[in-house]
Amino acid sequence: MSYSQNKEEEIILDFFKDKKDVTLLDCGANDGKTFSNSLALIERGAIATLVEPSKLAFAKLHELHKGNENVFLINAAVGTEIGTMMLHESGHHLPDKSDVALLSSLDESETTKWKKAGVTYDSYHVDVIPFEALAFRDYDFITIDCEGLDIDILKQIDLTNVQLICIEWNSIMANKLVILEYCAQFGMDKVIYESGENLLICRK
Repeated sequence: MSYSQNKEEEIILDFFKDKKDVTLLDCGANDGKTFSNSLALIERGAIATLVEPSKLAFAKLHELHKGNENVFLINAAVGTEIGTMMLHESGHHLPDKSDVALLSSLDESETTKWKKAGVTYDSYHVDVIPFEALAFRDYDFITIDCEGLDIDILKQIDLTNVQLICIEWNSIMANKLVILEYCAQFGMDKVIYESGENLLICRK
């Protein structure tokens, strides 16, 4: 069974091949399963830090990974400083209504197109932490899916020791150019997979 939205999981697993001790960070982990780019690695023994601000999604994330000592869960959003912000938590998006808070964002402007498509939102304050609060270990793999705040998070990260990054760009060329320019500063200048949603970037 594949968890990722497109072919991301296939490329990620092939990239790390038989490496069992992969360390990963998932920003915007949601329920841990729906469109997940990290679950397959976790099932293979990866040491994971999973960050999710939605209380509904986090409850499912906690249930999924309870008892797994290799998984560290954080119920907060990643921002630029410590504090609180308003999370706009989405209702169902998938036709079978199996999703929870999948289109949630701290950026209210990100919700406009989905509201027009019939997605409902509930807003409440959540804790926010900067990336430095997550930098207690080096990560081999980082995946970022934070509905409009992806670049703000990326620009806080020292990618020197990161081997592979997956980041949402949503087919916005301006976002892609900024992402590639930032990653290239750390020698990460090879796009090994591109979908309409995500870029997978590593070193040549």
